[in-house]
Amino acid sequence: MNCITVKKSSKGGKGVFAARDFKKGEVVLIWDISHQLSREQIKNLSQDDQNHTNYIGTDTYTLMQSPEKFVDHSCEPNTYVKNQQDIALIDIEKGEEITTDYSLNGIDDWEMQCNCGTQNCRKVIYGDFRKLDLKTKKRLYPYLEEWYKREIKI
Repeated sequence: MNCITVKKSSKGGKGVFAARDFKKGEVVLIWDISHQLSREQIKNLSQDDQNHTNYIGTDTYTLMQSPEKFVDHSCEPNTYVKNQQDIALIDIEKGEEITTDYSLNGIDDWEMQCNCGTQNCRKVIYGDFRKLDLKTKKRLYPYLEEWYKREIKI
């Protein structure tokens, strides 16, 4: 049974949506990390592919595949990533868009405007967790990957 679906998002482009209810702590989707590459190899990718890479630890990136590459950012996400899986941060209802915080576990020096529209929208998404304000860091710290805590001095 397929638990998620990819379709047009109100945020623009494609998004990932729950095809059934998920309980807090449940795995929503498992990433395909078979397309691993180094930071140097990323430079040879198209801009779209560069925008869909994610650091997975030990100097390794993955070229995100569908459906995980279509999970949209939110400053008030309903999932977080752990061990290349999106885990429900809260209960998620069927039909709800699956979102994550792009700054969580991020180590790269990029930023983009945020249009998530949530009450606590930060207006800017940073590619590096360390650039977040202290209050946001404290809120998100429990959801950091263990490799992040080991590799990055916070």
